[in-house]
Amino acid sequence: MTSTPRLDSLAAGGTNGVYDGIRLADGHMLTLVIHPGADRAESVFLYPGLTVPDTEAWENEDWLEDWLTGGSGETAYRDVPAEAVRELIVAHGGEHENQEPPQDDAEKTDEAETAEATATRALAEWGITAHRDDDAGNTWLVVGYDQTRQGFPRMLAEPYAVIYLYTGPDGEEITVDRAPATGYDWHVLAGDGTGAERTLLERPADQLAACVEAIADWITTPQASPDPLTQLAELHGTFELGYSADDVRSVFGRITEEGGPYLVCVWEYADEYGFGGNSEFYAEGEDGTLFEVQPDVHRWLSGQQETPGPLDTWACAPVTEPTDFPVSDDFHNYARTDRTGD
Repeated sequence: MTSTPRLDSLAAGGTNGVYDGIRLADGHMLTLVIHPGADRAESVFLYPGLTVPDTEAWENEDWLEDWLTGGSGETAYRDVPAEAVRELIVAHGGEHENQEPPQDDAEKTDEAETAEATATRALAEWGITAHRDDDAGNTWLVVGYDQTRQGFPRMLAEPYAVIYLYTGPDGEEITVDRAPATGYDWHVLAGDGTGAERTLLERPADQLAACVEAIADWITTPQASPDPLTQLAELHGTFELGYSADDVRSVFGRITEEGGPYLVCVWEYADEYGFGGNSEFYAEGEDGTLFEVQPDVHRWLSGQQETPGPLDTWACAPVTEPTDFPVSDDFHNYARTDRTGD
């Protein structure tokens, strides 16, 4: 029987609430979120080209994820048995012997000599984890200020530092793919999580140690975290002309991402056309308990006032009326009455 050591390891130790990847023998990729010792994955994310069998194990397709990615061919499934994930991997020849993310052949270099390998190793000696960022338009390494947090730093929500090589006036390239060489310079920037950045240090290619020390000093220096409400400022007035269940998913999901309470909208009914009728906003606790929400939140989203007050003041007293709603989309919407059978 084909073994799945990578999946076994992730299932045993968990993924710390973030997606972690498995490369299949035929080159396909999937990532998943799973808790330590769980027999089901909370979510499984399939890269384009990878499909699943039409079985009950894969029936909970996350259509919201597909909507968020613009129908890019990437698909997510919720609450998938670990055994079903194993069967999918085996059907594709098992796990690839190399679990490192694949690189484009045109970008491959001698890994032992690249700036990425050199800087990552030097930072690790200080106990600092760096993450490669290929989505920035340029290629650099990102260091989160909170080194206890797993996964890629939230660059629009928390302080971070970046380090990269600048190849000089001839090439004028930002990269970590090339080996440090004479004429190249290390650049270290610090961002505050609101989009503002400043230069921490610039040094010639042979002075990486000074750059690493500057990042270590930055990590041990108190940094002001951005105000979550500043990050949510664009939501002001988003419900001015009304809102739909899709609007609720998008806006309330954004609030949760920034550390706000998990808000839900309770609609009057749900039918074959979706959620409708009168609606009310509540905050939902981890145990499912609902709490009243400050009216300022609705007035802020409706554009009637400029600020809604600190996030930790939004949730008020627990709701005493019954909250066993017959319809839910599992993404911030409930309905008091199910009319789909009428």
